[in-house]
Amino acid sequence: IMEMCPLPETKRFILPSGIPAGSVQLGSFGMGRNPHGQIKEIVESVGMRFTWHDPVTQGWIPQEALLSFLRGLDGIVLWYPHTDTGGASSALRVALAARRPIFVSNTSWFHDATSPLVKKFDTLDQFKEGIQEYYRDPMIDNFKSEEVARLHEDVYKEVLGM
Repeated sequence: IMEMCPLPETKRFILPSGIPAGSVQLGSFGMGRNPHGQIKEIVESVGMRFTWHDPVTQGWIPQEALLSFLRGLDGIVLWYPHTDTGGASSALRVALAARRPIFVSNTSWFHDATSPLVKKFDTLDQFKEGIQEYYRDPMIDNFKSEEVARLHEDVYKEVLGM
């Protein structure tokens, strides 16, 4: 039957689904070692958002509440100044429990941080470049809902001969 009634050639259109727009949410916590204002300025300069919890100024919260806060972030920043003393950051251990990427200063505070979740940077400029690279995703960039809506509109116009 198909040989007797060939189908007309049709044009195919692919209409992808959009990816909802949303900015990356980074955050931090701790007892005042992080330069929150400086980190916030850097993070916001690349179109991301930044928040933090400081128990000294905002009060202590239970560990489960802190973990819930950290799990609600796309990444955690622990940027401590250099120190000549030994030691390790207990905040890093709490951050690891959240299972999010952790961006840290390459100082003695994090000398033992060998987890693949931990990304170390020597300078704030490297940190800025590093977070941009980490969160860059061509699929998200190319298929933002607004872009896909324009693509759909163009296809409908072509189909309808407009």
